[in-house]
Amino acid sequence: MPGHAGRDQLFSFDRFLEGLEGEQFRRIIVQVADEVGIDRGLLAVNAIAEHGVSIYLSRSSVRTQQVGLDYWNSLQSSVMGSGIPGVERIRSGRVPGMLFRNELSRDMPISEFRNGMTALLAMAALLKMYENRISAAGGDSLPKVTRFALVRFAFNRSPREAITLATTASRGTEVLQTTGAGGPRHPLRTATIRAVQAIAISESYFST
Repeated sequence: MPGHAGRDQLFSFDRFLEGLEGEQFRRIIVQVADEVGIDRGLLAVNAIAEHGVSIYLSRSSVRTQQVGLDYWNSLQSSVMGSGIPGVERIRSGRVPGMLFRNELSRDMPISEFRNGMTALLAMAALLKMYENRISAAGGDSLPKVTRFALVRFAFNRSPREAITLATTASRGTEVLQTTGAGGPRHPLRTATIRAVQAIAISESYFST
């Protein structure tokens, strides 16, 4: 994946949606997003931001850290009990004795999904769970770009802070960072960029 300067333009991720692989990726995005009830562009951008597209087309097992699901082991029971459509088909298993260190220098347990599409389904269900929580905190009344940014922020940084931001935004305060650099040190700015990309991809590739 390119550095953040190459990821943060409006059309930076469009190339992943082109060609045969892009067509296959779009097909599974539609299938998974529609089943779970999440915006197609939001799921596509979240997936690409974590690991391009090829891993989601894999028929081999995929590990949690490969798709940004660092906290899956602690979140799995909440997702599986959320009532979100499709969660009953998510199958994963802990890899005994193995840890990886994430970008926050935390040692995390590793689980495996049976294939790339199952990993994508787990990601979509987690995004939907966060979207539901953000909506309950006032997010239903927010502009699409704000809602999408807060869902991405919840996934990539802090669900608790995303909910707090949703409550603040519902009272009329702007919470997004609309200028400045993106990257790991600026998670809310990066989430804002991803939201704009998601809306553009929804309109260009998924007609939503």
